[in-house]
Amino acid sequence: MQEIFSKASLIKLLICDVDGVMTDGGLFFGDNGLEYKAFHSRDGLGIMMLQRSGIPLAVITARTSDVVSHRMKNLNIDLVFQGQRNKVQAFEHLCQNLQLDYTHDL
Repeated sequence: MQEIFSKASLIKLLICDVDGVMTDGGLFFGDNGLEYKAFHSRDGLGIMMLQRSGIPLAVITARTSDVVSHRMKNLNIDLVFQGQRNKVQAFEHLCQNLQLDYTHDL
């Protein structure tokens, strides 16, 4: 068990996609062209618990959506990168800005 805690203490940031990770993957569009997504409240609770433990969260997603902006604001996630077709490039840029070494082998 101590090995698990030791490895977990090395986590400095959690980065998530949105569709299929923070949602069930469904995309809903109204007749007015607005996009709707279903977020699960338990995911939000887990995110808040992780934040309370001192681990920041970031979102990198290829799509751009006002509903994502609203949900991330609601969850106090400031590191939100939408419209990122090249997620690796966004990831590297994020790690560089936060001075995180993602090459460390666990």
